[in-house]
Amino acid sequence: MSVISELQAYGQDCLRSRNDEVKDALIRRNISPDKVPPLERAYGIVVKINDNLAVDRVRGGLEKQIDAIAQFLTTFHIGILGQPTRLMPLYEVELIVEKRRKLKLSFDLGTLTLYLPYGKLRSRYWNEADLKTAWHQGKHLKNYYPRSLRQLWWLFNPVGVFRFNLRSVVVLAIQKQILGIDRLLMQISAPEPDKQGNPSEFKSRAIAFLKQNIREDKLGIDLNIALNPYSDRALLQILKQYKENLRDPQNLEEILDAGSFILQDTLTKEQSRINIKMLGFVNVGNYHRIDVELHLSFGYLRKYVQVIPRQTEVKALQLGFVNVYTIDDITVKPNLHTAVKLDIETAALEKTLQAFS
Repeated sequence: MSVISELQAYGQDCLRSRNDEVKDALIRRNISPDKVPPLERAYGIVVKINDNLAVDRVRGGLEKQIDAIAQFLTTFHIGILGQPTRLMPLYEVELIVEKRRKLKLSFDLGTLTLYLPYGKLRSRYWNEADLKTAWHQGKHLKNYYPRSLRQLWWLFNPVGVFRFNLRSVVVLAIQKQILGIDRLLMQISAPEPDKQGNPSEFKSRAIAFLKQNIREDKLGIDLNIALNPYSDRALLQILKQYKENLRDPQNLEEILDAGSFILQDTLTKEQSRINIKMLGFVNVGNYHRIDVELHLSFGYLRKYVQVIPRQTEVKALQLGFVNVYTIDDITVKPNLHTAVKLDIETAALEKTLQAFS
């Protein structure tokens, strides 16, 4: 086996050894690890070096670089709950070692490319902190993407502050809904209609629970009419499938993508009043006023994303242990908004009912 092949195998081993870290982190977030691909299957680490350069001389530096990449990908994988994102997906990290080269990185078609100087590789490489900083600052977008898209990086960064906060809020909503379903199933364990053919207590309480937590206007149906024809056993299966859809991290990431796309779309249409209300243990906001004409649609999920329009004034109310808010106006076009509300509960129920129809 060549040294290059050995280094790439070393990279796969580094990723494989961190799967338990990913598993533990996702369990703490109430995400089922069985829905998440292992690191070595989700990402690749590729090493490229000119034939006329002695790889053995810099093997130690390359192994340190691979270790740093593996830790970066571990943190990244945890941040996106192990689910690929539709915009700026990351599949592979490529290392290119050249004789006359400064530390540099770029990104294209899912590949993050790190350029490394051969002569200084023993001491100069991208450590994990450097990679995180460069990624969050969008330095990898500089050569391949227009400035307009780079200015949107705060919004589309899959592991950035905006997505982290949005993801945290949605995960809390999911956990609350799942807890309600579990309580309902524990309280009523014998679903059968009474002798007069009236709905059983199970069916009545199940429908009442859903009506209380679901936006029927967005769903476009009356749950009483839609669910009454189902037997109690079928309704029990619907609730169990609904719970699974809520827990599915892919559904979560899809609605986060939809929220980001629709939010960006709204940025081009609204006036510049901002009224931010953030409640929780950790609140970090970052607002940029931008001027980009991207028009992105996200199908049926659009109705489950509510954007709250504002005008010219900035107001912020934040309650929690840690509150940070920054404002950065980078254009003069008054077309801002500030709040997004995602209704994943109703979206998950629509997906469930489609499977049973």
